[in-house]
Amino acid sequence: MQLRRFLTERTKLRVGSSVKILDEEAYHIRKSLRLQPDDEIILFNGEKEFKARLKIVSKDVVMADIVEVLNSQSNSSQTKFTLIQGLIRASNFELILQKTTELGVDNIIPIFTEFSQINLPQIGSKLARWQKIIVEACKQSERITIPQITGPIEFKNLKNILTEFDLVLFFTLERESVTKIKTVKPISEFTEQIKQAKQVAYLIGPEGGFSPNEHKLAAEWGLELVTLGGNVLKAETAAIAIQASLNILSKN
Repeated sequence: MQLRRFLTERTKLRVGSSVKILDEEAYHIRKSLRLQPDDEIILFNGEKEFKARLKIVSKDVVMADIVEVLNSQSNSSQTKFTLIQGLIRASNFELILQKTTELGVDNIIPIFTEFSQINLPQIGSKLARWQKIIVEACKQSERITIPQITGPIEFKNLKNILTEFDLVLFFTLERESVTKIKTVKPISEFTEQIKQAKQVAYLIGPEGGFSPNEHKLAAEWGLELVTLGGNVLKAETAAIAIQASLNILSKN
């Protein structure tokens, strides 16, 4: 039977280490799954995963002992991908978080754009919920590393962080109003750059895409205007398709 996976914040774990399970994870073990002492589980901490055996399962505490180091995940030689996503309706944005995490995105930066359907007062405590969705997606996909999500920033402030990346792809459609600003190229033209880059960022707009002013800023910043094809995709479809495409292009 497949062992259930749980997150621990503990680092520097080794065989024989005792781990107190996080409150929410402990509740799931105790109440939902009704696991018992001596049952085995998988723990992961963003760096490694471990087989552990439950030692104490009570209403006050759930403890487990590490019995085996299963795997470590190092992405030092792989391209790291950062999704810079225009904010959209909550359920669709959460789908993006879930699916791009399953596909291997490393970082996610939400941005406010001119056409975003959500504003700052609506964000509130969403960051904690977003991080929880990402962790659950890591469990589902058996990932060890956990993507990081930042608090939302304004589109105009992106210029301050773009120098962190070797390649930045601004996804749009090849329409006349856009091509007047800058040539739009197919993603396939960037295969070699994607392979060689250590840090790649890609920007996806909200429903309605990026505004004319945002296209102009992207061109001024030297970003590459890129298209995935002629079809008009919903934001959540685009995020999933682009991350999958980048995975393939970076490994060919």
